Amino acid sequence: MKRVHLLFAILVVLAVVGYGPVMSRLPNALGLPSAERLTCEYAGRSYGAGEQRRAEDGCNICACGEHGWSCTEIACVPGGPGVGMVTGTLAYPSEVLPAQRVCAVDLATDKEYCRHAAEGEAAFTIAAPAGEYWVYAVLPDDASGKRAYYSEFVRCGLSTECKDHTPVTVVVEAGTDAEAHPHDWYAPGQFDGIVVAPSRYEYNTHNYYPTSSFQVRARGLSTVEFLST
Repeated sequence: MKRVHLLFAILVVLAVVGYGPVMSRLPNALGLPSAERLTCEYAGRSYGAGEQRRAEDGCNICACGEHGWSCTEIACVPGGPGVGMVTGTLAYPSEVLPAQRVCAVDLATDKEYCRHAAEGEAAFTIAAPAGEYWVYAVLPDDASGKRAYYSEFVRCGLSTECKDHTPVTVVVEAGTDAEAHPHDWYAPGQFDGIVVAPSRYEYNTHNYYPTSSFQVRARGLSTVEFLST
């Protein structure tokens, strides 16, 4: 109870003097978790907020959060899929490595397993059930939604002689690590957006690889413009 009274008194003082720097240090002073320094420990390794790992049973996924590890509770079925890890590095064609969201897409269910990588963070790890995946990275604030896949272009060496941009199918097996490096920001044939008129029927879409199909349906359209790279 004394701690609650102390916290209330501090907040009252801050409200009067408006002292921002003190407020920013308040969680540390009171022993509360801070998003910037939040980590979880497991098997001698520190994990940041949002990072994932396999659970001990090999069937579930644990994520690091404000209250420590939080794990899914899927029953382990003998011969079931189990959980593996997708690990790799990120890249971008500039001097600065921007923040990216990297995802593994289950080719059987279309379900995505994603994590956010902060600016300058080059390595990533994603826990996912055993299966086959495509792995891509995207800039969180890019309205076009352009994706960089781990593709044959990457495996070829990203040189001008490499012409195949087909995404590589990554096989995830229970209890093992599968490698993927979504560096292909150069793939042609992606639609950056679809603009239709009247303007109230504007659409945005992303990443239609060659041979993919899609449909736009609405009433009152007069024109449809495809913006493609």
